[in-house]
Amino acid sequence: MCRIGMNSIPELRYMQEQTDDYAREWYEQWNNLNLDAMICPSFPVTQVPHSYPSKLGACAVYTGLFNMLDCPAGIVPVDKITEKDIQDLNNENIFPTGYNLILKDMRDGCSKDKGLPVSVQVVTLPFREELCLHVMQLVENLASKHPH
Repeated sequence: MCRIGMNSIPELRYMQEQTDDYAREWYEQWNNLNLDAMICPSFPVTQVPHSYPSKLGACAVYTGLFNMLDCPAGIVPVDKITEKDIQDLNNENIFPTGYNLILKDMRDGCSKDKGLPVSVQVVTLPFREELCLHVMQLVENLASKHPH
């Protein structure tokens, strides 16, 4: 039995066909919107201690989508965590976690992140690595000229 939940080569091939169809739709929509690049979140949290990544696997969707689509993507730091950010993070009225264990782990994992970078992700279509790097440089230059 395959670890990813498929029991046969035909099932694996079917999953790959679905992925290919999704990618084609994504590229078509991208082109319909006439996008060159996309700037989006890189991860919902900043750097977390080594014991946390296994608890926050669900958060990988921010980057996993572009791996699946075979899109070049890169991370650019644009700001740093402040003491106020940490205070807001620990304020249940501003960052409510309720009974959500992932949100609680996110909060706990980031509770000592003052001074660590906050980043964004730059994404382009496949085979546009140079454009991705160019936009990353533009974002980095803008962030360094406008520190918060």
